Amino acid sequence: MESYLMGEDLWDVINGSYTSPPSDGSKNNGAYKKWNQINAKAEFILKRTISHNLFDHIIRCKSTHEIWRTLDQLFNKKDEARQ
Repeated sequence: MESYLMGEDLWDVINGSYTSPPSDGSKNNGAYKKWNQINAKAEFILKRTISHNLFDHIIRCKSTHEIWRTLDQLFNKKDEARQ
């Protein structure tokens, strides 16, 4: 999945290095619009590739970075049951 997102130039918004600029003010309006578009594209890809039973875990996430962190926590738990 990471390779695909990198190939689509979406990885920076997923891993959190490209964050949302403030949406207020005309100076940042174009930057916010671009970020929002990239975030929406990445969100669409993530939601299309996960099973429906995981949606309850990500329904309140506000960005793809937050979705990615939530999924990472679900699948990369380091507890005794997973080991």
